Amino acid sequence: MDHSHHGHPHDTIVPATQVVQDGGHGGHMGGHAMAFHFGSNEVVLFDFWKFQTPLGLLISCNVIVALCFLLESVRWFRVFRRHQRQNPEDDVSIVKRINAFLLADVVLFALQLTLGYALMLIFMTFNVWLCAATVLGEALANMTFRVLFPKLEASAASAATVETCCG
Repeated sequence: MDHSHHGHPHDTIVPATQVVQDGGHGGHMGGHAMAFHFGSNEVVLFDFWKFQTPLGLLISCNVIVALCFLLESVRWFRVFRRHQRQNPEDDVSIVKRINAFLLADVVLFALQLTLGYALMLIFMTFNVWLCAATVLGEALANMTFRVLFPKLEASAASAATVETCCG
């Protein structure tokens, strides 16, 4: 079938800066940038979290840093709880191992994973400013907790080797 009469050539190369990114479902990526870019017009995680101004970008970066601190606080709280517990449970039956401490730790771990994956998805917007806020926030949060809780640092380091990438 000949479509040449429609008036739009199919062999034209369109620069990436001219591609309309409306978030529609016309393409597989839905308007998602696949390269690092600078900008102050972005949707972050949810449709209600979007910014279109430099001030909105700055506020979003601060929220991301706060999320990083929340993630690190959950990580360190889990280490603190394990450090406080310090009793061997090798000889305890499986039924007795399922207790309030374990259930609370599972809930905290789920929160930790959720925050970690949310930060990963924020990084995957490929907005350089949001990526920088994520890395800077994680680095500052980690340094802060290592300075505030030096006795837990060794426990946290050994626990981190068991944790997942985004948790």
